[in-house]
Amino acid sequence: FDIWQFFVDYQEMVMARWPNANFLDGSIWDKENHWAHGLIDEDDMAYQNGTMIDEPHGNISLENIGFNIEDATAILNVGSFKTFNREITSHNVNENFFYYDSVPNNAYRDKHHNFFLEGKLELLDQANEWFYDTTSKTLYLYPEDGQNPNGKIIKGKIQDYAININNSSNITINNLSFFATTFF
Repeated sequence: FDIWQFFVDYQEMVMARWPNANFLDGSIWDKENHWAHGLIDEDDMAYQNGTMIDEPHGNISLENIGFNIEDATAILNVGSFKTFNREITSHNVNENFFYYDSVPNNAYRDKHHNFFLEGKLELLDQANEWFYDTTSKTLYLYPEDGQNPNGKIIKGKIQDYAININNSSNITINNLSFFATTFF
């Protein structure tokens, strides 16, 4: 099964991403400093659903990423309170924009466009990041302080629920420990 969440010594690692962020310092929740920002200009016809133009801030600039991000996944907050994941369909190295599979037009909004990228091995560049190649079934880890991960507790999540119970009543579950899962 393909891994979609990864843990080392019970600490969640973050998927390789740009801009970098992690769980350990809480930066993954910091949209202002650890997400990229899309340029919003309602008068610019080039900017529309299916096109993301990066508005550089601080040291975050898509022009400086150094590789083609085509086929990566963009996590796009382009629907005000709605976020979508979309495949990047076109990008050229050193350009500050990319094209993606558009989101439903009734969900797209011309405000608060924030995004980050996942789904390419080239994004693996910081400690506590990981990448899983679904084609080769190879998992890559950038360990903390370059430490050898042998001897550590390594866990990969492959399912939403550990137990599915349907059409039942009066069920008692005892003496089970769940990690990164639950029952339904």
